[in-house]
Amino acid sequence: MNAHRSALVVALVLAASTAHAQSVVRRGPVSRVAPLNNPITQVINVSETINLSAAQTDSVAVHNANFVEGRNREWAAFEQYLRALPLNYNPADVAAKMDSTYARVVALLAHEATATKAILTAEQKKALPAPLSTMLEAAADGMPEKR
Repeated sequence: MNAHRSALVVALVLAASTAHAQSVVRRGPVSRVAPLNNPITQVINVSETINLSAAQTDSVAVHNANFVEGRNREWAAFEQYLRALPLNYNPADVAAKMDSTYARVVALLAHEATATKAILTAEQKKALPAPLSTMLEAAADGMPEKR
């Protein structure tokens, strides 16, 4: 693997790792892959504050694990794709692959966030900190932070 391609692989894998990335900006038309905050983890973090039962907390934890495992699986597949790129790769193909991977991760987050919301009672939803409530709603709508 030449130095340029190695640097690309490392940069894209780090950027694609939404748990660590701030954002990825690519050349061409303005396009950005924003990191996805995981509101499901944050619901677990405030479980005592919003009075989740043990069963509710366990259910939310399952949805969180499903999202984290699915996200990691998607980005691992993208990493393998990058590692297998030929020296004369097409940057547009890489960008398209990254966009489609990101879209699948967003869809997974939407699915798991919707399931998480369904676990909460109306009172528990009201007790969520406002930023977390907004983030959970946006995630469930499939529209994470502005991209």
